[in-house]
Amino acid sequence: MTQTIYTPNFMAENRFKRTELIKSRPKGWLIMDSWNNTSFPMDIFSIDTMKFNTDKLNTYFHQKYGGSVRDLFMPWHYVVELVNNKPIVIQTRPLMYRSNIPGFKDHYTIMIIGDGNQDIYTGQFYQQISHMIINPAKYMIGMRIPNSKENFTLQTGKNFDLNKILKEMQ
Repeated sequence: MTQTIYTPNFMAENRFKRTELIKSRPKGWLIMDSWNNTSFPMDIFSIDTMKFNTDKLNTYFHQKYGGSVRDLFMPWHYVVELVNNKPIVIQTRPLMYRSNIPGFKDHYTIMIIGDGNQDIYTGQFYQQISHMIINPAKYMIGMRIPNSKENFTLQTGKNFDLNKILKEMQ
């Protein structure tokens, strides 16, 4: 499936709009890293550093694709990054709000800062994604997505292992 790359005319989201709510059960999960994703590649972080970079990611995204750093929401629901070797999960979009990623409007989306071909992901990294993002969504009325490989789309490098997330979800 070919993905549309954002243009510099990215739609600004500076207020809540009821028309952007997810109307039915989400279709699945999209997990991407900032380097390898096909929707809007961002070559600013090849290896996630020990510093907090979500603010730089937000600024770089808007410089490259449009909108404003003052927009209320980022295009993905969660950002995951490593700070001092600890995975930090940040919610950057309400879960009931549609994704702003072409082709994945009715998916929950997770952005991992870095390049999945170079970053090394620990067991704690997969636990954080499973237990802080995916498992809680299972209990939201009307939002449950079956936990199977078919419900995950990956735009990550080769070092990301979906099987480790699925194992944590059991």
